[in-house]
Amino acid sequence: MTQRDSSWTEKKIERLKDMWAGGAPARDIAFALQTSPNAVIGKASRLGLQPRENPVETKESRFERMIDLITDAPLGEPLTVADACKQVGLLATTGTRMWLKFMKTKGYQAQ
Repeated sequence: MTQRDSSWTEKKIERLKDMWAGGAPARDIAFALQTSPNAVIGKASRLGLQPRENPVETKESRFERMIDLITDAPLGEPLTVADACKQVGLLATTGTRMWLKFMKTKGYQAQ
């Protein structure tokens, strides 16, 4: 059985705190920190971070977060749909399909 890196550096702890405070699900935080969701939840508990009320997030709410990430990206630092999908825990194919449908409702056509 392969173990993931379980060392909690100061940088990882700060990122955990920031993402936790921002409302990111444990699954997304775990992906970003290359650890397990259980490790994230355990560390958050030991750090005294507020517990979450509902860890279940729908595909639609992840897509809404993806839209926010893309539209709030600084000029000159574009964020691709694929990168945004990774950050919110959506499969790239699902996120892209939802993005194209969203853009079509706004009057844009894929070329």
